[in-house]
Amino acid sequence: MSKFSWRWLSRQKPKPSNAGSLDAAQGTERFAGSDRRQLLQALSAIAAGGALAALPQSSDAKDASELPPPKRVVTGRDEAGKSVFKSFDVTSKVVEIDANPGLTFYELYMTEGVPGLTGLEPDPMLKGTRAFPGPGGTMFRLISYPPKRLEGWKPPPGVTMESGLRELSDKVPGMGDHFERDAPGMHTSDTITESWFAAR
Repeated sequence: MSKFSWRWLSRQKPKPSNAGSLDAAQGTERFAGSDRRQLLQALSAIAAGGALAALPQSSDAKDASELPPPKRVVTGRDEAGKSVFKSFDVTSKVVEIDANPGLTFYELYMTEGVPGLTGLEPDPMLKGTRAFPGPGGTMFRLISYPPKRLEGWKPPPGVTMESGLRELSDKVPGMGDHFERDAPGMHTSDTITESWFAAR
């Protein structure tokens, strides 16, 4: 038994031998006030400990090439106008950056301008991608970053900051043009960005 649950149980008062059976009101009363708070704290601590234990340790971190690719669901309409799932698969546009192994762009969906979507449009990623959307447009992408490099790691032979940015701009048109040369990874764009980070 964990120390959290033991501490909570040890604070319970023993019941008199003639207590008999508990009715619903007595059962509720047992967990009232501070005892109930202690139980909730104990359960929260146990759950948090389990969640932390499930997180990968840094030595177990993997890059995108070792993980199954994320799947994308695209909805729309069929010829009769009924709402349907049009696809459930990996996006049609996956960009791997050779200069930085493990850096992968999953280009999920984009719109140009203010969309007037009918649900009959083809997958916009079949046309390719770009660094950032234009005015009124949207861009949904998932970026998988490589884990922290081991001490002494070197980029692939011949790779420089400039060659890496050129590759990035070739594969995600214009992306490398936005990066600051004196602060690798930092960039500015005329967009509103929503970022989510998750450890896989």
